[in-house]
This record gives sequence, structure tokens and C-alpha cells, in this order.
Amino acid sequence: MSIERNSGLPGYVDTFLFDLDGTLVDSAERIRKTLRATLSHCLGVDPTPEEIIAHTGVPLWDIMRQYDPDRISELVEYYREYYAAIGPTHAFEGIVEILHLLRSRNCPLAVVTTKGRESAEDHLKEAGLEEYFPVVVTFNEVSQPKPAKEPVELAIEMLGSAPDRSIMIGDSAADIQAGSGAGTLTGWARWGTDQEPDFDGIEPDYVWEHPGALRRDIPDT
Repeated sequence: MSIERNSGLPGYVDTFLFDLDGTLVDSAERIRKTLRATLSHCLGVDPTPEEIIAHTGVPLWDIMRQYDPDRISELVEYYREYYAAIGPTHAFEGIVEILHLLRSRNCPLAVVTTKGRESAEDHLKEAGLEEYFPVVVTFNEVSQPKPAKEPVELAIEMLGSAPDRSIMIGDSAADIQAGSGAGTLTGWARWGTDQEPDFDGIEPDYVWEHPGALRRDIPDT
């Protein structure tokens, strides 16, 4: 990937939008294990690692629709029950420090996720992060989830901010595409994935190997 070395976030960026899975919380292996178990138990399907990776950032209902459009509700219900049974999910090391810093500076903060409302709120509570986010935009609030720009635009509107003051941070191509489409800066949370996504020609403005690297790029005030 031909991206210049990060030079720090510009001082005018004060609005931070975060993806949830693989960005704030370390849920990748829990998701993969649950998806494999669901497809195997319900459909007798053994998805390849490439299939699993391709589903990153895709709404759960859309994933299940690909396998059996007539049994979506059944598949989603099994997935949620299995997922809950093997929890909890924790925040990545360094994330709480970053959120605490941003909140202390009165930075507008939001989560923008393809999860449903109930699932997203459960994850934030599990990880002890719910207090940091006055705005959480989920699959339920939009007609077109990421990679469409709608959820990012909605989060910015709800925060009373503007795209040119905002950055969308996430581990998937959908996060980068959604932020770019909405006119924000974008940052790839590389710590959340072991595979480089297909950004489809829309490269992130920033790449961070771990949360500490993001912390260093936040300007001191």
C-alpha cells in the first residue's frame, strides 16, 4: 500500500468516529468462531478463511442472506445465542486511554457500526466503553449501512459537527469507503485485522499498527 508515513492529525480535526468490531473491541476471533459454528450447525457449511474475511464489516443479516435467504432469522438467532455464550469481548489495549483523552478535550465521539442496536450496546457495555459515546449509529438507523456514506453522515449530524472536522477510523474497507464518501479523513485501524482489505482504490489517509500509534498522532493541546 503506497501511503506516506503518518505526520499526525491536523489540529482542526476534533470529531472522531469509530467502528466497533476490530477497532474498539477485540472481537474478530469471537466473530469468526461464531460464524463457522452457525453455518456448520445450521447448514452443514464449512466456510473458507477467505469467505470469513470477506464478511468483515458486512451486516449480519446480509451475511446470512448469502447462505440461505429463507432461513435468515433462524441463522441470526443461532449466531446471537452462540456469540453471547462465548463472550465477553474486551476493548483493545490503549483504547480507553485514547477515549478518555478525547473526552477530556470535549471532542465529539461516535460509534458507526453495521451491528444492530441491541448488539452494539451490549458490546459497548461488555467492554466498558458506553460512557464515551453519546452517539451510536447502527444498522437499525440507516437505509444503507457502510460502505455507504449514510451512517457516517448521520453520526456527524447527530454530533453537530462537520465532515471537514471529522475522521472515520476502522479496520475494514467499508469503514474507509464510508468515511471517504462522507468527506471525512479516514484512518485504518490495522491492529484489528490480520489481512489487508481490498480498499478498491480508496486508500485511508492514515494507517495505525496499534492504538498507541493513533494516540501519538493526536495533537497535544
